[in-house]
Amino acid sequence: MKKVLIIEDDIYIAKMYREYFDQGIMAEMIIRLTASSIKEAREKFNENKDISVIVFDGVVVGPADKLPNTSELVSEFKKSFRGTMIAASGIPAYDEVLVKAGCDFFCEKSQVVNCVWDVLCSKK
Repeated sequence: MKKVLIIEDDIYIAKMYREYFDQGIMAEMIIRLTASSIKEAREKFNENKDISVIVFDGVVVGPADKLPNTSELVSEFKKSFRGTMIAASGIPAYDEVLVKAGCDFFCEKSQVVNCVWDVLCSKK
């Protein structure tokens, strides 16, 4: 099973991801890890070195000195992470910043499940 870390603080979006990832073939293929803050994302990342895909919201709970505040996480994770990183902030300008920081590409929040599926299927 592949691990997917979803960094998202909007409870409604997180619920939507949970409903899609935790049913059917997706539930058989992946272990969904979630984080709603910078601190929690670092903890999950450090505890799970076998993550295949990370999905980044642009702004989550944590320091907001610079927006999107997850761009520093992207840069930090990029140093050791060899999987796929997806920007999914919902704000095109933030997505661009996240891609420049190291995300492989961006997608709309409504397409995250499809994007993750495509990435996982292409890595077989």
